[in-house]
Amino acid sequence: MNSNRGDQAIRAGVTAQLKARIETPIAYFSCRNDLLTPKLIKQLNEEASIILIAGSGLYSNYDLESGFYFRCNPKNLNMIEIPIAFYSIGMNNHLEMDRFGPLKNETLESIREFNNLASYSSARDFRTLNMLHKIGIKKAKFTPDPAMFCPLKPWLINENDKIVGLSIAQHADMLKHYRPKLIEIFGEICRHLKKDGYKTIFIAHDALEHNIYEDLIREFPELIYYNRDGVEEMMSLYSMLDFTVGVRCHSNIMSFGAGTPFVCLAYDHKQIEFCKVVNMSPYLIKINKDIVVEQVIDKIEYLQDNPEELRSTMNKRKKELWKIHKESMSKIVELIK
Repeated sequence: MNSNRGDQAIRAGVTAQLKARIETPIAYFSCRNDLLTPKLIKQLNEEASIILIAGSGLYSNYDLESGFYFRCNPKNLNMIEIPIAFYSIGMNNHLEMDRFGPLKNETLESIREFNNLASYSSARDFRTLNMLHKIGIKKAKFTPDPAMFCPLKPWLINENDKIVGLSIAQHADMLKHYRPKLIEIFGEICRHLKKDGYKTIFIAHDALEHNIYEDLIREFPELIYYNRDGVEEMMSLYSMLDFTVGVRCHSNIMSFGAGTPFVCLAYDHKQIEFCKVVNMSPYLIKINKDIVVEQVIDKIEYLQDNPEELRSTMNKRKKELWKIHKESMSKIVELIK
């Protein structure tokens, strides 16, 4: 529960499947902020059917009771009597200026303890899955990031317009460092696309990205702006675009889920892993000191020249991932019942 619309899309992708299969109320909590105290665990045992921890890069070193992004002291684990499910969890490591680092031994031990107790365990990419298998969690499976299955809410733009979606993030030290360069590159992308008859729209994945838009319109005053709550509407917007260029990982994920080709500007290993999962690695560029706009434009021109081929390939892969998601959610529903 936070202002990150990518996390909101994860939640929507999971709950849409739950609500389609079983009538049960859902109570939400924040993995980072809400501590599972003995008192709360007692309440959960009495009133809940399952604790479902779904999506995001929770397996990252973090100064919490568990050592990762889940607030429960390992010594209280055995108090939990209802099923626990870890669904499509990942781990984060920025390509430069990484604040997480390799998983500490105590963090790995905590992850192992929690997953041993869990009735269900899955990872959003094979890098994370390999980590779980190495620490002895052989029951762990792969399930795709649920944000790609966020439902659509009809939202109209002029279908005659050619529009490209853009996203930039600034929440990590690496992204703050490269922010001026990215603003300049995205300004050049906008001017290049204008020559080809495209409009460009900046899609904020957090309301606090408004100042990025303010900097971008100094580079390109004609830039359209989208900064609204409601991820189902955002997903609909992604489905109407010709293609996207995104720094935000969940911009890439939602674009893929909406069937819209994308160029990924990667700042974290999670993006490299996601592009492997969806067979889009050729459209990934790592953000570093050598990145230049010509690299991005080269990928953009391929998207422009081969839109139907790409959409067909993406749709085929999404169907394969959808099958995994449906089967996996069926197992979660069985645990609830």
